[in-house]
Amino acid sequence: MKKLLIIIFAFCLLGCVSTPSAKDLATADFGNKPVNYEENIKSIVGTNLKDPFSAQYKFDEPRKGYVEGGLMQNFELQYGWVIPVHVNAKNSFGAYVGFKTKYFLIHNELIEDVTYGYKLGAVKIL
Repeated sequence: MKKLLIIIFAFCLLGCVSTPSAKDLATADFGNKPVNYEENIKSIVGTNLKDPFSAQYKFDEPRKGYVEGGLMQNFELQYGWVIPVHVNAKNSFGAYVGFKTKYFLIHNELIEDVTYGYKLGAVKIL
């Protein structure tokens, strides 16, 4: 019951976030389009893998996007370049688990894992 109340409360707070207008998007600072980001993302992802040297990566093209901040971020929008990365790595038994998609937001060389926010619907790709 407690978990259900927390989930309902979280969705109520997500409703407080407004989407940016066309004017806001036109004037938003997305930063420079990232280049040479693959190795940095691989090192970030590798820290959470059992066998990081076995990992296979497929990078999608960076696209402009934003993250809708929650209560802890004062409901502010964070603009940048969203990069979906498909990762396949070996588990503890030595078998590949299949490709899992992670999402990263890059703004002026700062990389943030926004996979959880994407699953909650807080990450928008333009």
